[in-house]
Amino acid sequence: MHIRLALPGDAVRLIEITDTVAHEQYYIGRSSFNPSPEDYARDIATCDLENRALYVVEVDGGIIGALEINRSTNPKRNHTMSIGMFMLSGYRGVGIGTALMQTAIAWGKTRKLEKAFLSVYHSNEAALALYRKFGFVECGRYTKQYRVGDFYIDEIFMEYFFTESGRTLN
Repeated sequence: MHIRLALPGDAVRLIEITDTVAHEQYYIGRSSFNPSPEDYARDIATCDLENRALYVVEVDGGIIGALEINRSTNPKRNHTMSIGMFMLSGYRGVGIGTALMQTAIAWGKTRKLEKAFLSVYHSNEAALALYRKFGFVECGRYTKQYRVGDFYIDEIFMEYFFTESGRTLN
């Protein structure tokens, strides 16, 4: 396994695997993913690494997953970052998610951020366990936010504070 920053040349493969996971319907909020390869390659090329990073995971030389980190550019929120990640089904549960979370947390620490946040389906027990292992806690939930056939999915919001000084004003 090798984790590296995405390159514009990865666009076609990233579109392909994102669309594959989206069609599974139970891991990410998208139902499909089909930007033009040229537009997506441009999007990758313009990543400002202080505010956004897109990493890929390679196994045996092929991309099997991705991690996207976005730091808010809003001055009121630029102490925070969002995390999104996924991998192809045959690679789940073997430690790749742990490595991706380590990468995300390190990225935030390097930029001296205070908080990371993400959302996850209530039915994705493996992802919930992974996020809790890293210290993420549930901070909200939209019930029945998604529907796949007759199955409703709650969207759980989770947050992580890089330091214990993550306090709110009264």
